[in-house]
Amino acid sequence: MERSRFWEIIQKSKDYSNNDMEVQLVELERILCLFKSEEIISFYRVFQDLMNESYHFDLWAAAYIINDGCTEDEFDYFRGWLISQGEIVFTNALADPESLVDVIPEKSEEKTFFENIIYAAGRVYFRRLDEEIPLRTDFKWELKGEEWSVENVYDKFPKLSSQRKSG
Repeated sequence: MERSRFWEIIQKSKDYSNNDMEVQLVELERILCLFKSEEIISFYRVFQDLMNESYHFDLWAAAYIINDGCTEDEFDYFRGWLISQGEIVFTNALADPESLVDVIPEKSEEKTFFENIIYAAGRVYFRRLDEEIPLRTDFKWELKGEEWSVENVYDKFPKLSSQRKSG
């Protein structure tokens, strides 16, 4: 699947959802149900590629600031949320995590974690074939970038930090 097609599918599910993650998930799975099994696998692989590309300390720092903490598992869920926001938000966040200041609502108590989207393609595939979606073996998960500490994370992204402190 071409990335442009992947992003069209994500955008369609997002547009339908009115920013409700559960509605977006249902719509995404509805769309994927229309695909052949090979297309579901292809969608899943693009999703995994994007999860891998966003496996970066800077994004983890941003997730930590935005959510007032972020465990390793929650960082996976944050990256799922980031992908669910669409191509522009995703690409901008990779280039500059502080761009998320324009996406995160001020004074929001809602976390930016979307765990279930990570499993959407696998659930649809399982319902279709009664077997697990084939696992990726063609890349190694490697956290990129420079590690940060809790003591200095808020200095790393002052715009995000300022917005969260004022919220």
